[in-house]
Amino acid sequence: MLTVLICTLPGLTAMLWFFGAGVLLQIGAASFGAIAAESMAAALRGRSVWRHLQDGSALLAGWLIGLCFPPLAPWWLAALAGILGLGLGKHVYGGLGQNIFNPAMTGYALVLVSFPLQLTQGWPDAATDATVTLVGEHGQVLIDAISSATPLDQYRQALVIAASAGTTRLVEPGAFAWQMINLGFLFGGLILLARRIIRWQIPLGMLATFSLCTLLAGSESGSRLTFLLFQLSSGAIMLGAFFIATDPVTAATSRQGQLVFGAGIGVLLALIRNYSAWPEGVAFAVLFMNLCVPLLDYYTRPRVYGHQKANRGIKA
Repeated sequence: MLTVLICTLPGLTAMLWFFGAGVLLQIGAASFGAIAAESMAAALRGRSVWRHLQDGSALLAGWLIGLCFPPLAPWWLAALAGILGLGLGKHVYGGLGQNIFNPAMTGYALVLVSFPLQLTQGWPDAATDATVTLVGEHGQVLIDAISSATPLDQYRQALVIAASAGTTRLVEPGAFAWQMINLGFLFGGLILLARRIIRWQIPLGMLATFSLCTLLAGSESGSRLTFLLFQLSSGAIMLGAFFIATDPVTAATSRQGQLVFGAGIGVLLALIRNYSAWPEGVAFAVLFMNLCVPLLDYYTRPRVYGHQKANRGIKA
């Protein structure tokens, strides 16, 4: 767990550089909520609190939740996400190794669908150092909130405008921040692969299918590659591919199953980004594929040594 936390530092450093210390506030609040929920669950079950905290899974879940939160969002939402993620995403199933849903994405998704407005108005503008506000002074929802709920959606619209104008400029200057952030998480993810802490099947399956679906969804053949590069360097795609989807407890276990698992996340993410009202969908895609893991493990069961073929499928 400590190695995974260390590998998030390049992306975290970029977020701190562009978005400020609010990132640390969200990570601290989410980690506090996750550790508190872990400690309470261990105490209620009559088990050693220190032993539960020592594996670092609670801290990692809170850390990942904090990385997903807008820096200027209310800190108590991050703490609530940490509590819900560990409580409803982990210990309600029996603890570490028994949960079927990714705890970090469980907490984040529950808070996102419950407080969507608070989680879409706290992103600083890296280009102007201004706050992206979706609510007016008198509490009214601004018109821009309909089409530009998050930085990813804003930059996506800017890319479409630039492409229609025939310019070579990718997006607005603020998109450079997201490119550097995703490069940081990509670098950390490659370290995890090099140290064999994670397997390559899930990141490759996710990024390859996402790229293919994004290319097919492009409206203009001349701008499809540009739009794909923008999509691959925006949002939480690199964080999701290397740090979230690769959770060993909630992901598929066999290599074939991991490829299908990653591919399913990539397809769902492309559909959510291009055809839904949500500009980002890593959490929803991961949670949906978590439901499919038992089926994937059943039908991609590896061959047992000494047998000619794997024993898989429903037997009459």
